[in-house]
Amino acid sequence: MADTKIARIDNRYIHGQVAARMTREYNISNIVLIDDMYASNDMMKQIFLLAVVPGVSIDVVSVNDAIANLNAGKYEGERNMLIWGNVDTAYRTYQAGWKFDELNIGNLAGGIGRKQVDKSCYIDEKDANQLKELADLGVETVFQAMSDLPKTTLKEALSITGF
Repeated sequence: MADTKIARIDNRYIHGQVAARMTREYNISNIVLIDDMYASNDMMKQIFLLAVVPGVSIDVVSVNDAIANLNAGKYEGERNMLIWGNVDTAYRTYQAGWKFDELNIGNLAGGIGRKQVDKSCYIDEKDANQLKELADLGVETVFQAMSDLPKTTLKEALSITGF
């Protein structure tokens, strides 16, 4: 099974903190950006490739392709960071077969029906239900933009939001 160093949801995907700081902090050699829409957009793939620091490869793939690559052993020997832009895609990836023990949520935008968890994260009822299901399967979820900032547990997030 592939070595997953960090599984992260951040609707900004790859930005300065992820590209420079988190890749060093977790000793990442490969980022697997999982997004069905971006996987089919060559221009966006090229933009993401420009954001990564030297020595770190990136694979922009759909959920189905991520699972196919995982099963084919493509990510073996890599120190992988999984990154999604939303809870649903992370949930679907887990359900499809890429298992992870911890889920870090760094940034989720607000919007209609979304409630604030912390400074940079908002969830809605669907997110909450999917995160609860992952928790029931043993996935520990924390809301934390960066490792030096306070963590909010899923239990605390659900209490804050009322979901």
